Amino acid sequence: MSLTQTRKAKRRGMATIDLVARPPARQLRLADQIYEQILQQIVSGRILQGAKLPSEKELCEMFEVSRPIVREAIMRLNADGLVTTKKGSGSFVQRRPAPDFIKFASAGGIADLFRYWELRLAVESEASLLAARRRDFGDVEAIEQALDGLASLLNTSADGREVDSRFHYAIAAASGNNLFVSIQDSLHDRITQGSEVAQKISGKDNHARLERIYQEHKNIFEAIMAGDGEAARTAMRTHIENARDRMFGAPNPG
Repeated sequence: MSLTQTRKAKRRGMATIDLVARPPARQLRLADQIYEQILQQIVSGRILQGAKLPSEKELCEMFEVSRPIVREAIMRLNADGLVTTKKGSGSFVQRRPAPDFIKFASAGGIADLFRYWELRLAVESEASLLAARRRDFGDVEAIEQALDGLASLLNTSADGREVDSRFHYAIAAASGNNLFVSIQDSLHDRITQGSEVAQKISGKDNHARLERIYQEHKNIFEAIMAGDGEAARTAMRTHIENARDRMFGAPNPG
């Protein structure tokens, strides 16, 4: 938003959103650019938790885009649990990620990072269900070895990313469908990025983070070993949702 536009918005009593932020690393879709700009304002505290966002019409004027573009950005914010929309009342900030999230996440890639978590939820939950139904002795042994590897790091300063990756690969292999392994390969860079962000946000609390991850992995392993597909799917879904939340940082109370 130019300085002139900002002044005009203030005169009309509109909540202003500054369009000048870190330059994106690549050309983003318009809806993703708006998504990231609004998210940055939420994380920075310029738009407070519980505050109402400007109306669609106001956002269209601020960003100089059409209403469908604004609606798509708001829908993404809703889907990611950052904003809640009340019919007839507008959209309100529901959650504020940790300030360090924007600092450590790559500029221009935040929207894609959210989509990556959606994909992991769908793919890995089903892979766990199939692994529980199809695993053999070798599969269980490979998953258990990865779990033991994570346990051995609990009293160290290691980040655990390698053994975490081994655990998820072992489950994909146990599903009996090689396409799940191929998807793990294709997601490797995103998984690494998400783990790095979560580790940086956790800071000195890395030990507690590893303990939580270990317990979540243990729950998945026990369900797979017991052959309980539904429990394995639920445990994996819980783990990935928690991993996503750890990356975003604990939301502020309120």
